[in-house]
Amino acid sequence: MLGFLNIIPYLGSIVGLAVALPIGYWQEGGGLQLVIWVVVVFALVQLIEAYVLTPRIMGDRTGLHPMAIIVAVFFWGSALNGIAGMILAIPLTAFLVVFWRLARERYIGEVV
Repeated sequence: MLGFLNIIPYLGSIVGLAVALPIGYWQEGGGLQLVIWVVVVFALVQLIEAYVLTPRIMGDRTGLHPMAIIVAVFFWGSALNGIAGMILAIPLTAFLVVFWRLARERYIGEVV
């Protein structure tokens, strides 16, 4: 369910923490130490997903290098002022790369 909610940016994370933190605190044997562990594990999983898994999966599908995807998300996020730019980052970058490759093959190769 939470994976499905991740389609909307931040919603899956917010709902996941809103459910996991009270359960960690009020369950038998729980408390503040367990809540801290929940936050640490949650942050670690989110970092791995955001900086390792997603760029590799998107890179395999689009033909872009994973580092190019990370840079594109930061660039388009700041260029288009926020989440809309981050959502459009990979399609815009893939379009520009395909356009550049086509232009280089067809037009630049003939001139040189």
